Amino acid sequence: MNNLVGTELPFEATPAAISEWIDALPVLNTVQTAEKIYRALQALNTVEIKPALHFELLEQLKETVYLLSPALEKYFLDTSFPLQKKELKLAKLSTHLHRELSSNYSLICKSEAFLDPEKFSPGQQASTIKCALHSLSLEQLLVAQRYEACSTRFWTQFYELLALTEQLNFQSIDDTLVVQESNALELIAKRLLLFSLCNPNRFSQREIKGLYNLLGEHTELAKLDDQPTDCQSKKAGFFMMLDSSQSPQHISRLNLDSSSASVRYIHTNNLVIHLIDQFKTLLSSEQESCLISNRRMLGKIVRSLGAPERRRRQRHKSESPECTIIPGLENIITFLSEHEKPKTNKKLINPVRTASELWNDIPDFGIIPLDENNLQIDHLRNNQRDENVANTTLINSKYLVTSSEIWGQGSLPTPKTGIKPLDCKVLDVSTKGFHLLWVKEANAKIKVSEIISISQPGQPMKTGVVRWIEQDRESGLSFGIELLSPITQLVTASSPKQPDSEIKGILIHELPEVGIQQSLLISPSKYRTGSWVNVKNETVTRRYRLQKLLETSPSFVQFTLFKLDKTE
Repeated sequence: MNNLVGTELPFEATPAAISEWIDALPVLNTVQTAEKIYRALQALNTVEIKPALHFELLEQLKETVYLLSPALEKYFLDTSFPLQKKELKLAKLSTHLHRELSSNYSLICKSEAFLDPEKFSPGQQASTIKCALHSLSLEQLLVAQRYEACSTRFWTQFYELLALTEQLNFQSIDDTLVVQESNALELIAKRLLLFSLCNPNRFSQREIKGLYNLLGEHTELAKLDDQPTDCQSKKAGFFMMLDSSQSPQHISRLNLDSSSASVRYIHTNNLVIHLIDQFKTLLSSEQESCLISNRRMLGKIVRSLGAPERRRRQRHKSESPECTIIPGLENIITFLSEHEKPKTNKKLINPVRTASELWNDIPDFGIIPLDENNLQIDHLRNNQRDENVANTTLINSKYLVTSSEIWGQGSLPTPKTGIKPLDCKVLDVSTKGFHLLWVKEANAKIKVSEIISISQPGQPMKTGVVRWIEQDRESGLSFGIELLSPITQLVTASSPKQPDSEIKGILIHELPEVGIQQSLLISPSKYRTGSWVNVKNETVTRRYRLQKLLETSPSFVQFTLFKLDKTE
């Protein structure tokens, strides 16, 4: 964004002049308008201007910024990673708009005039802090949609705003408007913390936006407290998204009072219990107004907030062996059809350790756990493989829901011939999953909930699904893959009533040791749970019933199979 730096205001520092300047913006050109607004915010952040006037100018600019975000989002939402240069530029531009807006409001908060009640009323003070926190929250959302972590600067600014809120003590002011603004800014702060705890890296880009919106509806159930119990202080805290090298002593570098709001802990027990109740209610509801996407999202939030902590380890990049990947089910099928002969050897790689040991070996985020003595979610905790438990339970109770009814009628890209595997580094591996590092500049086409194949020298091609993505400036793009099958077997599925309507897919063999069921991976199609299909490999055709819909995404569906004792 260095090419957008400006030091002079593009308008006179008066409310009338900025209003005229906003009206003259090229609103039909979203990118150009966003760049002009960004330059103006940068200039406001550097020029000397009275805080009261600064506040008036920002109040006019903020509405335009809020309108620009959804307009810019369409350029990078639902894209694969790494982002192309144009997509990355627009994603960063959208983020920097909110970063500069929040920085401007925070600059006002740091001025001497801000604490003077004659220059800033309590209502204006609360509104200024709320706007700063709101823009911080939107910055957090946009950074998450790029699968990056918020910087230390972000958290420092957040804690300073909370400390200022406590200092001003808005709740003690007998003014309804001030109390409303105070309540609103606290809800924003709690949603920001909850959003971090939910590990948005585990969600697709569109789900991240849904997570942000859904948390806004339930945030009041979370509790902020500066006197946590010993158990709570070990298991939940505001340091959950700081780099692992940061310790609680980091707070001392902020020069803040240790008893202030900056060291508050957020307790999510009540929120998780509430979400579980909502989850059960939605699953048992027969109302058509209860959207499947909301049911599915509630289940993922519950698992993220209530998941136990798991260790995270990885090799150094220089020690990491190489592998090749092919992202996308259609691309894998096309590659196998062109290059691979059908596999006749059905011998699987057997795990050498217990299932519980394999679970503990999965590369993951190290989610902050809750107070297990007060939170009864064992049935969710012990079933961590099912990333779509809410969606699965609902669909299998209805038996009549297709992928298109969940995700909409999206157009799928047509796979190209001549597909080449892409090079990656293996940072960590177990019988349950992979932690891979993308090492090339080309577009890897990686998405959360995308089927992917992994090939290592001397081993059969494995099939997995991308569960999370992380982007780091130093190490680059890394992603976690849940292993679905240690071999990739290409098959053809067809309806017994329409033998000519064939569709290619991948057969997942059963591995009871790690809870993997026999299933079929195919592109979204007309098949529903309860349908009978003929599954054909190179020599044998077997008839199966599509028993349960394990998972669905815009690019694939996964059904468990019930075998009919009939072989052709």
